[in-house]
Amino acid sequence: MTAPDSNVTATVRTMLERKIVEGELQMPVLSTVVTQVIELTRSMETSGTELSELIHGDQALAAHLLRVANSPLYLPSVQIVSLQQAISRLGMRVIADLAVALAAKSVAFKVPGHEDEVRYLWRRAAAAGAFAREIGRMRRKSAESALLCGLLQNVGFPILLQTTQEICDELGYEIPKEVAWSLAEEYHATVGARMAGSWGLPDLVVESIYYHHMYAQAPQYGDDARVAILADALAGYLLDDGKSQGAPQSGAEAAQEAQPALSLCQGDLQPGQVGPIPDVDLELVEGAGGDAEANGGRPVGSESGEDVESGADVRRDALKSQPAFGELDLYPDDVDELLSRSDDVRETMELFV
Repeated sequence: MTAPDSNVTATVRTMLERKIVEGELQMPVLSTVVTQVIELTRSMETSGTELSELIHGDQALAAHLLRVANSPLYLPSVQIVSLQQAISRLGMRVIADLAVALAAKSVAFKVPGHEDEVRYLWRRAAAAGAFAREIGRMRRKSAESALLCGLLQNVGFPILLQTTQEICDELGYEIPKEVAWSLAEEYHATVGARMAGSWGLPDLVVESIYYHHMYAQAPQYGDDARVAILADALAGYLLDDGKSQGAPQSGAEAAQEAQPALSLCQGDLQPGQVGPIPDVDLELVEGAGGDAEANGGRPVGSESGEDVESGADVRRDALKSQPAFGELDLYPDDVDELLSRSDDVRETMELFV
């Protein structure tokens, strides 16, 4: 294959944009059972028995939901032995959110040629979902909606990596992985929100995905977008992604090369999803990612010879200083409390990975 240059990258970007604008991306599709679970839980008339019978149509999903319901995530006082019991204890909305979260990995996080990167991306997504749930509990908000927002904020990445690879194959070129990640960074919020809309997810989730890098501009669910981006920063800190093999380029590094990305326009989402979304630049806005994300989770100063412990302290301080924490009335002691729950977060992660 011919070595890539700036003209090739521009051509790939143009073709990728065209596919996004013209709706030619092959969006991952949820299973029939999960789709019907979402639809059923929207109705006030749906019974637990009806929902239980539906989920039993997917034995793998049923078994995984029971595993989650019996995990420390929900601290059941007695063992939950049936879906009917799980639905009664957790509620239909929680069951629907968990079904989507459990299904997302198999339908949206598989990209041949990027296995290591996407595996890392899913682990970070699972950690972000767990941290978002912890933030939701700390703020006494809906922890399950927070989990889904944290987990799916970067769900647009894999399909963009896949489509970029297909375009390169078509052109007969090979581009470095960091270039592919940069392109995915440009458009992942747009594509992720569109994907969530096509799955019939709530407005809160769709909007938080679209605005997680520019939460101040979110028309209705800015705090949920803040929770998502902060949960991702916490996940990066926990996983120490500067040392993770196959870790993608950091958001800030990709954004340095990014051109103004496409934005959704009115009517782009499925009926019942968020309303008009204004034309905006999807590059990281100042303060949205913070210094910890901008450094990709790497110990600050480690490349210049600072010892790891000192670098970790600097990273932790940078994480705690992110403006969005204060905007959510969460302060350094609260961040320390969140980080002290790392063992719980890892347990939650394992339920999804």
